[in-house]
Amino acid sequence: MWTTFLVQIKTLARQRGTIFWVMVFPILLAGLLYGMFSSLDKAYVTETQSVAVVQDSAWNTNEQADALVDALARGGKNTALIARHDVESTAQAIDLVNSGEAIGYLSIDSAGEFSLAISDNAANTSDYARELTISVLNNAITRANESRSLSSSIGESRPQAFTNPKVIASIASNDAFTRETTLTHTKPDPAARYYYALLGMACLMSMSLAITSIASSQANLSPLGARRALAPLPKHRLVLSAFLAAWLMAFACMSIAFFVIRVPFGVRVGGRETAAFAGLAVATFMSSALGSMFGAIPRIPLGQKLSICSAFSSIAALFAGLYGEPAMKLGDFVQREAPVLSGLNPARQVSLLFYDILYYDSYAPYLRTVGMLAAMGLFFLAIAIILLRRQRYEYL
Repeated sequence: MWTTFLVQIKTLARQRGTIFWVMVFPILLAGLLYGMFSSLDKAYVTETQSVAVVQDSAWNTNEQADALVDALARGGKNTALIARHDVESTAQAIDLVNSGEAIGYLSIDSAGEFSLAISDNAANTSDYARELTISVLNNAITRANESRSLSSSIGESRPQAFTNPKVIASIASNDAFTRETTLTHTKPDPAARYYYALLGMACLMSMSLAITSIASSQANLSPLGARRALAPLPKHRLVLSAFLAAWLMAFACMSIAFFVIRVPFGVRVGGRETAAFAGLAVATFMSSALGSMFGAIPRIPLGQKLSICSAFSSIAALFAGLYGEPAMKLGDFVQREAPVLSGLNPARQVSLLFYDILYYDSYAPYLRTVGMLAAMGLFFLAIAIILLRRQRYEYL
């Protein structure tokens, strides 16, 4: 039995086309998703921008001007909002902007307020990081002008209030009326769902390994199956070795694909990598059992069985949300309106497996999904055994 198992492993490893669709294709598709979603991460990151600072007479008479610029320029290369370029006049600042050395200039207007002028190129940029940084700068300058206006108003109406330290502190404070909190195990990642749906599709594609392995054990589908049928090995051991070989190869291919998605592409699983690999083992057990069921169907050539596998995987991935936001909304709609049908979708269950790992504090949802996948695998395997037990051949 173990000799047959090792031979089956070597046979599956030499099938480059099958290995490509099970392991290489998901990695290539993950690279495509990474290229699409990498710009979204930059939309939430600021980058230091070069800004000219007009230090004319109006600037020098404002006691808070240098303090504001120092605060904006404080930090390292990746944390400071601006890299200041001091000039003596507005004309020099405009020259810097026209030459591309600065995105705009900061000055004090005739009313004594801070003014930030941004170039047309910077204002109409498609760079998400620059757009966010400019928005933060405008917010900071607006806040500084409001504090100055409030101080001036208090000074005119109740100058004695400045003797109270609490009043001064309240003017300088930036009170927030909301606070950031999280209801999930880790920070939500909008793009992670698409990678999880991809893993669900790849897991179903791996059932082609079991289809090939089981079909090669059937005497009516291949010369190799005919020779194995004549071997002095009980049929149940022959089928068991084929199933275990397909399961091991599927788990190995999926583990490599998951490692690439996790490490180079940076898709998080909330620090629960061990649970992720354990879930992959159960998911590939389910897909191998499903492939064994397809492979055990009599009177259907191997090529047609593999075509059925590809079509089934693609359709199941649609309702798992792989093909963009409309597919994701469709999957959510089915999950909400027909949860039983959604629960019977193997690709959806595999994607939910990783979703449970990433977001839930408790392992209960993860274990529930693992149990569902294991039950599906046992059901498919039972059908495969029934189909294989009923097969008889008049001649080889």
